[in-house]
Amino acid sequence: PDIDSPLDNRRSFKMMVRSDLAVGEDTIKLCCIAEIDALRGDEPIEFKSGKATGPILKAKNVVKIELAGIRSLVVGKKGR
Repeated sequence: PDIDSPLDNRRSFKMMVRSDLAVGEDTIKLCCIAEIDALRGDEPIEFKSGKATGPILKAKNVVKIELAGIRSLVVGKKGR
């Protein structure tokens, strides 16, 4: 083993993540199961890009890229 690298013995656990993604005047409701670092605690999960612009289909592609490491993802348009 590499003795110069720090030991990473942090626990991770699965957590249901729900969030909204603003797309112009529309909002996409996100629901997924993610592996969350135990050290994050109750810190909210934020997307790297913040907001997406353009039609819903383009936004879905942005979501796929943002959440590439997550096993399952449900994307749907939020009712008004």
